Amino acid sequence: ESLRSSLYGSKNKLNFMLMSMKANMTQELLGMCFQMSQPKVSEWFSYLLPVLEYSLDKLGLCPVFGMNYEHQDKAETHLLGDVTEREIPRKTCYSAQKEDFSGKSHMHAEKNFGICNPQGSILFMSYSFSGATHDKAIYDELEINVGSVPFLLDLGFVGVDENGSTMVPFKKPKGKELGKVKKQLNQAMSKLRVKIEHVFAGVKRLKMLKGKIRIPCYAKRQTIVKIAAAIHNLRVQHRSSLVINSQ
Repeated sequence: ESLRSSLYGSKNKLNFMLMSMKANMTQELLGMCFQMSQPKVSEWFSYLLPVLEYSLDKLGLCPVFGMNYEHQDKAETHLLGDVTEREIPRKTCYSAQKEDFSGKSHMHAEKNFGICNPQGSILFMSYSFSGATHDKAIYDELEINVGSVPFLLDLGFVGVDENGSTMVPFKKPKGKELGKVKKQLNQAMSKLRVKIEHVFAGVKRLKMLKGKIRIPCYAKRQTIVKIAAAIHNLRVQHRSSLVINSQ
């Protein structure tokens, strides 16, 4: 690598990518920070994005990413699943706008289904679905096998095939009240399920995913979601080691 490179050294390249995703800076502002032009910022970001993904994957931090997941660790006490969504640019085509519009969050969005363990590590993240797709419809598209491990979902997945270990809270009957035991079970599940909400909040520490992502390319947005999940797993891994060492 030439010393005349506009982004010389691995440290500068990593700082460039992390600043870009963490702060969701415009390319003009990022260019000012690294003394390069806006087109050069775009060129470097496109080049380094798959490099960062590959590096995190080699470290074993990336979750399984796609449409299929088979859980291997049968010793887990339980697993948690849910859908997260993020805002994307509004498309010019009206029919495409309708597909992307999420009635739940009232914005044009993409959704991903994720699975985490009780420690907060992300094990699986699905490909992105359009914002108008219902949570259960997303789940029905996926092939997920968790074996005998209890798998906790929320009320957005009422109606899924609950054979085996998949568990969904009891839904209040119309015009009636839930029994005391069912309420207690729902509360117990809710206390466990809050973990995955914290996990998704951890993924969205990257403001590129918390705010409106300005990248129009679907494939690049997929890669950014995978990288964000891997960085969250890195944070969880080091947080756990710090706790063990302090004891």
